[in-house]
Amino acid sequence: MVKTLSLSKLVEGVSAKGLFDLLYGGDAFLRAYHKTLNNDPDARVGEWSGNERTVHFSTPVDAPAFIKRLIGADVMRVVETERRSFLADGSIQLVSHPVPDMPGGSKFSTQATFTFKDVPGGCHLSCEIVCTASGPYGLTGAIESFMGETSKKSLGDFMQFIPTYLQQASSGGQEFGMHLSHTALWSRFELPLPAFPVALAAGAGEALRFEDAALLYLRYQCRTGDQIVGLLQALELQVSTLQEKVTALQAAAEARSRNRRWLPELPETAAGLLAVTLLAVGAGAQPADDLITVLPEFDDADWRNLTFFAGYLETAQQPQQAFYYNYFEAELADPSKAPLLVWQQGGPGCSPIGIGAFREGVGPFAFAPYDGPALRNITDTRLIRSPASWTAFANLLFLDTPAPTGFSAAAGTAAGAVDGASSTAATLAALQAFYAKFPGTQKQRLFLAGQGYAGHTVPLLAKAILEYNAKAANASARIPLQGIAVGNPWVDPEADNKGMVASWYTRGFISAATYTGLVSKCDLKHTALWRTEGPSNVTGECETFRNAALREAFAVDLFGTTAPKCALQQPYNVSTLTPAQLLPPEGDGAGPQGAEPAEVQPDWRRSPSALPTPAYDPCASWRAWAYLNRDDVQEAINAIKPGDAAKEWQACGAAAAEFSLQSVLTSAAPLYKELANSTVRILVYSGSADAVFTTGGTRSWVGTLGLAQGEPFYAWRDPTMMNETSGFVESWKAANNNTLSFVTVLEAGHNAPNFKPAKMRQLMRAFVNNNLKVLK
Repeated sequence: MVKTLSLSKLVEGVSAKGLFDLLYGGDAFLRAYHKTLNNDPDARVGEWSGNERTVHFSTPVDAPAFIKRLIGADVMRVVETERRSFLADGSIQLVSHPVPDMPGGSKFSTQATFTFKDVPGGCHLSCEIVCTASGPYGLTGAIESFMGETSKKSLGDFMQFIPTYLQQASSGGQEFGMHLSHTALWSRFELPLPAFPVALAAGAGEALRFEDAALLYLRYQCRTGDQIVGLLQALELQVSTLQEKVTALQAAAEARSRNRRWLPELPETAAGLLAVTLLAVGAGAQPADDLITVLPEFDDADWRNLTFFAGYLETAQQPQQAFYYNYFEAELADPSKAPLLVWQQGGPGCSPIGIGAFREGVGPFAFAPYDGPALRNITDTRLIRSPASWTAFANLLFLDTPAPTGFSAAAGTAAGAVDGASSTAATLAALQAFYAKFPGTQKQRLFLAGQGYAGHTVPLLAKAILEYNAKAANASARIPLQGIAVGNPWVDPEADNKGMVASWYTRGFISAATYTGLVSKCDLKHTALWRTEGPSNVTGECETFRNAALREAFAVDLFGTTAPKCALQQPYNVSTLTPAQLLPPEGDGAGPQGAEPAEVQPDWRRSPSALPTPAYDPCASWRAWAYLNRDDVQEAINAIKPGDAAKEWQACGAAAAEFSLQSVLTSAAPLYKELANSTVRILVYSGSADAVFTTGGTRSWVGTLGLAQGEPFYAWRDPTMMNETSGFVESWKAANNNTLSFVTVLEAGHNAPNFKPAKMRQLMRAFVNNNLKVLK
């Protein structure tokens, strides 16, 4: 049974086109509507592409219990497609098709058709809504009835909200962030007329202030207009002198000569207005020279809501080192209120830029899914926005530390010279340099996170910050560290080595003879069996059995046993592969030292069960290596100066081989006990499909910390997947009631955000909000 309802309203004193442009020409009305009536301040309204655009919003689920169980959440995410058409009689039609953003969401269909038509005295706005559902047997009618009632209420609220919004706009109120004004003002500055008549708090015939014109252009033309306007208003922008305008125009000309396409080309006068605004941003808050707005093979349309800075941080504490960074603002209405999360990669010495920011699911980028009959993924370096980026709830900072990790530079680094102490000092110095460059960020709650060897570097940095805070002259100088999160970490050599060997054997990856040899010939307390680049104490017979184990298990990806491996170029012989090719650091074997992959890969999409997620790419590390070694890419992300030769970039390069063995073999378990007895909250998460840094090994050392049992053991669930079990949570508590939470992520590998991106974003959001209970 299909539910249909309709409603109409006369809106006086406005034409059909005027009302349509006001409501749907831009994003202000819909954002105000969803903020006011759906309690969603983060609704995202896309730009029109031709006659179609997409809106993302959330809405409370006010429904009977059986429907809530079907949806699996109290708040439902919705993706709405809007299509507009301009009819021959002058009326305008908009078709809205919202779909719940969850598996099976397409079974719940609501289509609304709005018609804007000129009539004497104003605009006649009519709407017809059709609701259909395909639910469990016997419930379809009840679901459609509920959808009809909900749609009727929503439509009524929508119609009532329009006059409220118009009244606010015309009275110059600030609640919805817009004003109505005389459109003739625009022609004085050669600015393009916006899609709907919102302009200034200036009446007809009044002079248009320079600052206001700049704000207007940013608000309606810049990709990140909402964020920049908020920033400028916070700075109370005052631009008045001719000298400032001339300086700004010169800066814009220099930027263009360096091929820095800050923003789209503008008419000459508007370009001057915009350049002054950017100058003010750079001088007062953020470094304009580090702002990235163009990336090779990344669609300009994907920049929406993305604010990206990149460059080098130089410090007095580390005079011969320059630390490369990537910083992404949170995709929220006010990023300054979001926490700052610093991501550290493992290795040791692997680059969080090339792994975390560009391909792992933490940062905002991912490589485009493939099309065509075969996966030519080694040479395909097209980028897209990651659908599960952590910028949804946090500002993200990726630091290539210690030098010479990634793009960071260091002079005269000798083997063994980089250790836990020097690495921690370098990262703390880089963080302080970042705070100096972005002064507002030091007020944001700080979280440190990482995986693998970050099980050492993260707690070491946390301890260093606590010691720094204890010596700080005043509270404003302290770093507001709130928590740390480590995934599949290397912490205690004996516990983690034993867990690794047991996992290889109990999963059937190695022979009984090899297992016996590993247990009897390797000192598991004083070796790093996984370390295939740099010293590891894996020598003699232990090395023989370790290498035999890696060859026997080579058919599976030990860092993620639920995923396929990147196929190698045929023919190849496993017996001739080096240990680093058999088990590369962090599972990233891309580069000249790696085993050569086949350019044409199997089409894994034809066997969905073979992939942890539909977008999972077994060869993403090779695509990242190919992309980040391009000179145009390195120039675009400020890794090199314009015209310079490209640097040789590797995910895990010299720093991985040079890191001190003594540091690697020192147990970090006492650090976790010390931090647990501080105010720093701890999350230890473990992908169950990692056979290198295993769940069993992690549980073993956690059990030695002497903490009391906290909340009862429970399963955590994914409300977007009909409450499917995502893993399990075990809570531990120190004497001061501070918590350490151990969370498993089912079927995830070592880089859990890459295997289970949506689940990991859900988990990390809950952790930074100090509300893991929401996952029950």
